[in-house]
Amino acid sequence: MIFKKYTHFLFLFISLVIILLLLFYRSFDPDSVLFSNDAPLALTVHPALEGMKGLKGAWFDFYWLGINGGAFNFGPYEIFRALTGAMFAANWAVPFVLFLLGLSAAAWGWKMRLGKGLIIIAFAAMLNSTYFSHACWGLPGPALLAAYLLLAIGFVTSRLNALSLIFSGLCLGLAVAFVPDIGAFYSLYFAAYVVFLSLLEKGKISKRLGFGILRVGVVAVIAVFASWRTLDVMVNTQIKGVVGTAQDTQTKKQRWDFATQWSMPKVETIRLLVPGFWGYRMDTPEGGNYWGEVGRTPGYEQSKQGFARYSGAGDYPGLLVVAGAVWALVSTFRRRKQDEENVAFSDRERKIVWFWAGAAVVSLLLAWGRYAPFYQFVYALPYFSTIRNPIKFMHPFALSILILFGYALLDWQRRYFNAPAIEKSLGKNVSTDPVKRFKQWLNQQAEPFEKKWVRGSQVVLGLGVVALIGVVGSRGSIAAYLKANDFGDLVDYIVAHVITEMWFFIGFLTLTLAALIAVVAGWWRGKKAIWGCAILTLILLLDLGRADWPWIQYYNYKERYASNPVLDELKKNPPYYGRVSILARQYPLYNEWHQHHFLYYNIQCLEFAQLPRVPEDYAAYMGALQSNPLRLWELTNTRFFLAGSDTTEQLNEQLDPQYKRFQTVMQFGLIQNEEGQYGMQIGAGELALIEFPNVLPRAQLYRAWRVVDDQQALALLPDPNFDIFHEVLVSKDSPLTLGPVGIHDASGDEVSYVSYSPKRIVLRSKNVDACLLLVNDKYDPNWKVTVNGQPTPLLRCNYLMRGVQVPAGENNEIVMEFKPSLIGFWISAFALVAWVGLGLFLIFRRNPTCDKKVSI
Repeated sequence: MIFKKYTHFLFLFISLVIILLLLFYRSFDPDSVLFSNDAPLALTVHPALEGMKGLKGAWFDFYWLGINGGAFNFGPYEIFRALTGAMFAANWAVPFVLFLLGLSAAAWGWKMRLGKGLIIIAFAAMLNSTYFSHACWGLPGPALLAAYLLLAIGFVTSRLNALSLIFSGLCLGLAVAFVPDIGAFYSLYFAAYVVFLSLLEKGKISKRLGFGILRVGVVAVIAVFASWRTLDVMVNTQIKGVVGTAQDTQTKKQRWDFATQWSMPKVETIRLLVPGFWGYRMDTPEGGNYWGEVGRTPGYEQSKQGFARYSGAGDYPGLLVVAGAVWALVSTFRRRKQDEENVAFSDRERKIVWFWAGAAVVSLLLAWGRYAPFYQFVYALPYFSTIRNPIKFMHPFALSILILFGYALLDWQRRYFNAPAIEKSLGKNVSTDPVKRFKQWLNQQAEPFEKKWVRGSQVVLGLGVVALIGVVGSRGSIAAYLKANDFGDLVDYIVAHVITEMWFFIGFLTLTLAALIAVVAGWWRGKKAIWGCAILTLILLLDLGRADWPWIQYYNYKERYASNPVLDELKKNPPYYGRVSILARQYPLYNEWHQHHFLYYNIQCLEFAQLPRVPEDYAAYMGALQSNPLRLWELTNTRFFLAGSDTTEQLNEQLDPQYKRFQTVMQFGLIQNEEGQYGMQIGAGELALIEFPNVLPRAQLYRAWRVVDDQQALALLPDPNFDIFHEVLVSKDSPLTLGPVGIHDASGDEVSYVSYSPKRIVLRSKNVDACLLLVNDKYDPNWKVTVNGQPTPLLRCNYLMRGVQVPAGENNEIVMEFKPSLIGFWISAFALVAWVGLGLFLIFRRNPTCDKKVSI
């Protein structure tokens, strides 16, 4: 009996899995890896992130001097990655998250009593291009956040009681913990929705409003509890001590261009109806290249500096979903008959539809960002200036449209799928000819609203054909725009692609409108409802599957991460031997090696790959040393350089004319084949690997030091007269108890690495007198130190390096470990367990309530 009762869930489960396996079939290839821009394979296999290490806090030692990577929250995605391993997760984590989104949408539909419509809403959510494309770009967060929110919204809509509020708080907490900025957006929408639901209850408005605020407070407290760990790390690493996060008017004004760079131009709203009109990825073949303006650097048209465009996402919900959202809204204004009490939207449901329609409109207006006057009002709110990219509001827009579509399914179910067969209403003389039968229905039974829908569908289809003709007629203007924007040989391909996308639009628009008219006309009533659901599902799958396909990209990781003589030279030494700086940034190797190969082979680099939030100490340190790059490299243990082949001579003449210590280790050139792949020519070419041996070792003992404040340190470090090899600067706020020996020569002292990993360093020293050990990695208070097993204070030296006092001894053992507080770790684990347990209870408890208790 239990198996029979939940057979439809089993069918849903299997259906979602099959579709995902078909879409991501190349994940079975052992040499192929799913593309990920923000979480590439090289990053996920790095020792800093392998296994479950990130769950207790991560230290990223591969860029700069190291940086606090925060603590990964306990959640389905993180647990999946930790348990399955980096290689497996690289291919299957995205399908896994999309699967969870589909299940969450089905759970929302279950609470709304959607019956067989569950599978339609599940596929509509799982394949929504906003979530699908972001996940395939390497950002699964929005999809998982939408899953959390759908669950929370479903439960509070069904029952606005204590249990649903607690569960919703856990959902929001896990969402904020996973992606703080978008999670914060969603939290505001959800808070407004809870207040809105409270206002729909009976009683005095002041009492209803008070209850609404109280309920929001309960949700907020639980959400903060569940996400406390991430919020604490985020505040301390991304808000405090970060350039541009001050909330004064001048700082906000200066940050406007940077914060709104990823805005969606109003004209690109077309992508909601025609997914590939503006292209897909920038490297999509056969003319599918993105040619819009999202990500364009302000002022690019004049300066030609920065990004011309930078796409990584689509926003196509599917024509059936858009049509359903429109239906849900206009149906709320439909005149209700007395005998429709159990068919039409209830007053509560009508108002809920209005809420989500308003949320969709507001989200779209804000997503336009700097291309419209609306975002500036949100930007003025506290801390909104610290959040980048107004286009992120397309995530709550997608969620709002999806919920509206769910209510449309509910309406179709009640009015049409559950209605008696059309033969009962039209009589025995109903024609078997589809056209005549449709005319019979239209003339004898169709309500005024339904007739208007049919006529409106015809008008929309006509406008679509006119748009197609307009685009075809404007191909010359499109080509001229593309030529002016440097698309070169791609112009004809892109123009052809745009026209093809318009033809697909007309085709799927015709199928969608025809299917909905068939629903309204009663073709799939009663026992035939299953066929109606199947046809709607098929149209949705074909439409969204086609739109999502270009976002799925694989590469052969063995070929992409193949080593070469230069990498072999760099990786033969331990990571702490010396950092690398890439001076030849104009060459193709910069992004590929910097963001991929160096990580893959655990080669540490001085430069950040991306630094959207610049720490104040980084800005101060680099600002003080920008006029003396040689001193910067000496202080930061930067021993190797990738540069032009003539750079060695230039560096010796300009920076080291007396000793000329820059040496060319290897000269090489890059050769591009017909497929666009690069090979390497050793011994000749335009590039070189250069070594500068006279840098501070990663760890060094000092007998002489000076206690200074930060301003004094920043003034002394670039001073050529300050001997960084024999004297170290100690911050005056460090707990230093040892006095300097006063002897600059520490040549008899020795320190060596016993073991090294990103979060644990073991060194051994031999020194006659008590010394100060300098480790040229970035200081962070979460690093704990023991010397010979005894806890010892961590010092901040040379403005932002680590230091520790070491007593005299022949065999001192110094252990440095990155140990953030584990309080948040256990809170996060408890929140996840509570979320799973309470969620299962709420989903399967007996007799879930809803406005209408009807099923098909």
